[in-house]
Amino acid sequence: MVESGFWIFLVEAGVAGLLFTGLIWWVVSGTGERDRKLREADEKLRAEAEAKSRQP
Repeated sequence: MVESGFWIFLVEAGVAGLLFTGLIWWVVSGTGERDRKLREADEKLRAEAEAKSRQP
């Protein structure tokens, strides 16, 4: 049978992989919402600037 230290290593590697995957998922899912909000704010500012430039 394989030594117990090897199994501990496998479990630790699996947990580290899951934590890393969770971190990547958390960051990527958060950036989508933030990017949408920034894009909406940018479009609003651009529309306001265009409206001001058209006024005599």
